[in-house]
Parts: sequence; structure tokens; C-alpha cells
Amino acid sequence: HVLHFIFKILNQINLLIAIIIIK
Repeated sequence: HVLHFIFKILNQINLLIAIIIIK
């Protein structure tokens, strides 16, 4: 499903942002 794919991408973006904030 497209929605599932979008959520997957958003999740990865959130992870990247979290890592950047932690650093």
C-alpha cells in the first residue's frame, strides 16, 4: 500500500532527525 510506504519513509525521516538532535 502507498500509505504504508509513506509511513515507512516518515519513520526513517524521524529517525534521522532524532539522530541529528542527539548529536
